[in-house]
Amino acid sequence: MQQGPPGQWRGGGRPKHAHYAPPDDGLEQRLRKVVDTRDAVTDCSHAMLQRTENRAHCMRVWKNVFQDAVVERNAGKALVLLYVANDVLQCPRNGYRWQEDFGPHLCNVLPSALACARSIRAHDVHLKMTRLPNIWRERRVLVQKDAERLVDDCYDSTTELESGQHPNSLHLPGDQPNQRISQQPANQLPRHPAPHHPTDPHPHSHQHPPPYYPSHHP
Repeated sequence: MQQGPPGQWRGGGRPKHAHYAPPDDGLEQRLRKVVDTRDAVTDCSHAMLQRTENRAHCMRVWKNVFQDAVVERNAGKALVLLYVANDVLQCPRNGYRWQEDFGPHLCNVLPSALACARSIRAHDVHLKMTRLPNIWRERRVLVQKDAERLVDDCYDSTTELESGQHPNSLHLPGDQPNQRISQQPANQLPRHPAPHHPTDPHPHSHQHPPPYYPSHHP
């Protein structure tokens, strides 16, 4: 058997007990610990973009962490993870390679995040979530049908919120079949958020512009 550095297999292939797994290198841990700061969001988006060749696995990791945040009723964490997705999609160098596949994931999880924000009366978080799909549609960083679906989801969610309806008919990930979210009064929000082109959806972007494309946030 060939000799090599400690821990390096030199037996002419993978050992029989080895199991292939897509390289993670701490991505899930980064996403689980991300906080609402420019540096933290940029760190996570860079980590994903560096794994562009393995983006299918990265999107599954992102989606799992996002769904866990919704199950925990942590709408603020879900919003920060949307900021990470926003950074990835709007990266001029590699963002286009994520756009086609990321859209269906976003369509799958955004409605439950909006329902979560409504159920815990996090109206400021809900409003920030609804701004992002308009920006993605304007800047064409998603497939059109996915962008339109996300905008429609936001419109429906905002309509339910302003009319006082409650997401008690929606089962969030992790809910028991008979579990219902308790009724809560809702404040009024604009019926359909207008595109916020000059407004940064991330409150910290203007303080810490990302090093690779400072104008990627509107």
